[in-house]
Amino acid sequence: MEWLILVVAVVVIAAVAAYVILRQRSAALSRRFGPEYDRAVDEHGSRRAGEAELRRLEERRDALDLRELDPVDRKHYVEQWSAVQLRFVDEPEATVAEADDLVVQVMAARGYPVDDPDERTGMVVADHPELAGDYRAAHAIRRRSDDGAASLDELREGFRHYRELFSCLLADAAGDREDPDGGDRAGDAEGIDRDERAGEGIDRDERAGEGIDRDERAGEGIDRDERAGGGRVVRGPERQRATRAEDASQWEQRAADNEAGDHVTTRGGDDDAR
Repeated sequence: MEWLILVVAVVVIAAVAAYVILRQRSAALSRRFGPEYDRAVDEHGSRRAGEAELRRLEERRDALDLRELDPVDRKHYVEQWSAVQLRFVDEPEATVAEADDLVVQVMAARGYPVDDPDERTGMVVADHPELAGDYRAAHAIRRRSDDGAASLDELREGFRHYRELFSCLLADAAGDREDPDGGDRAGDAEGIDRDERAGEGIDRDERAGEGIDRDERAGEGIDRDERAGGGRVVRGPERQRATRAEDASQWEQRAADNEAGDHVTTRGGDDDAR
């Protein structure tokens, strides 16, 4: 009887130990993958399946021999990004595509697998889980942009998502992944701002009044008025001349009316005198 109790006790202890180990592994995966942990569980339908996928990503990532970038190469990528960003106002679709390509180039230079888009996203999940959702969103915007279906706001959002990941990849490449207090990623990628101040190219609505608001601000002459030439477009000096001619015509008409009134008054006075 005693041996039976001993066996049961061993089994219970082993089960408890296994449960504790599994919980610890789950907690470790949750800490590493953050919001991607819940996403994997939901996507695969169970905690076990989701964790199995995350462990596969973990093993795949940990097997990589990633490289830091040479300072010259980092500077080259920063300059490329700056040139692309400055063209956003004029070519938003093209610059979003180029931003995506630059992210891929930096990942490849670091040693990440980049040929398969899903594997590439998986590596972002493994190293930057807080940015993985934004990276997926940016890639979806890029695909819509290729089809001509992305709005300007979407393109702006996609570009910002790519910029954040690009900046983090360069920071990692310099060995500055995180500050000691666990705050934001330290390396600001030598000039790749994460802030909204890098809007030299991002904010078409706020600074590109140059061409967006023709109807409200282009008083230089574009006036499609039915009264000015039956719908003909009247521009600048021509419009001013038409306005002056119209004013003169109205003044002459009023003068003629006044003269006719004076004539009637004088004639009435003559009749009274007779």
